[in-house]
Amino acid sequence: MINISKPFGESATALLKDRFFRATIKLTAFYVLGTAVILFISSATVLLIFAPPKTESPFLDIDTSVEAEHDDSSPYEIREHLTTVVALVDTTALLIVSIFSYYFARRTLLPIKNMHETQTQFMGDVAHELRTPLSVLQAGADALLKKPRTILEYEEFITDVQEETRRLTRLSNQLLQLLKTENVLGGEIKSVDVSGVCEIELKRFRPYAQERGVTIVVNILPDITLCIEPDCFIQIIQNLIKNAIDYNKQGGVVTVALTEKDTDVILDIADTGIGIPSEKQAKIFERFVKGDTARTQTTSSGAGLGLSIVKALLIKFGGEVILNSTPNVGTNITIRFPKYYS
Repeated sequence: MINISKPFGESATALLKDRFFRATIKLTAFYVLGTAVILFISSATVLLIFAPPKTESPFLDIDTSVEAEHDDSSPYEIREHLTTVVALVDTTALLIVSIFSYYFARRTLLPIKNMHETQTQFMGDVAHELRTPLSVLQAGADALLKKPRTILEYEEFITDVQEETRRLTRLSNQLLQLLKTENVLGGEIKSVDVSGVCEIELKRFRPYAQERGVTIVVNILPDITLCIEPDCFIQIIQNLIKNAIDYNKQGGVVTVALTEKDTDVILDIADTGIGIPSEKQAKIFERFVKGDTARTQTTSSGAGLGLSIVKALLIKFGGEVILNSTPNVGTNITIRFPKYYS
């Protein structure tokens, strides 16, 4: 015999285990309880003021027989009718308040829920990124301890340790950068000659690009200024240029253009690299999302945090990013900064 109530029971159990749902119910209960107390006090006041007393005062000489001729309802019927009306109004009000309270409780707690889910996902991603190099180190150490090894094997293991240590260092530095971008801005916002900053950074990246057979083409207008934290702008351009080089092809080209239009400063970085698959483009600016690391110009894969740092910094300064990418053709990233940050 099929138990049709089982799915409903499982759904109810899942809801009860959901901390967000339980918190919503508790907050709704507080709202309704507060409203119920207010309604009780107001209803009692109405009944005391407007309802006739149950017993007549011995000090009042009233001819009830005369009143009965002019009034079809006795004082007791009036009181009972008023009590019924007040109870009906209170019940309806509590029902309406319960519905609206649940709605507003959900809306109140939704940002907290989203933040909790984001933090949980972030911690899981960090744990995954840390586990990989640590597993490599542990496996290598275990293999060395099983039997005597040659000097060459020890040297290879030490080289692996160095590489994985560098990777962990890069990951920790990027995590610190990401956390800094999500905190309140602590640096000084001032007018920066971004044309000069771009020229300096591109000069520093030329040897890195030459080692990988990539040519950098520059089209930067002079004397363009922008209100921004200098270090933040440097982080943005460094991450974008490094990605354009790393995910390029041998003999490829990276074109960097800096222009201004109306009240915006436009930074455009295009490469002739491997491109980004269409299914990854929507999430490429999220944390720990990587390109095709098997086809990069570097042997060490990043943690997938560079573009998420760029996005976080752009949000801080009111900028926007436009991505156009075609697999095996190249990627173009256009960033617009408002010249005057407020």
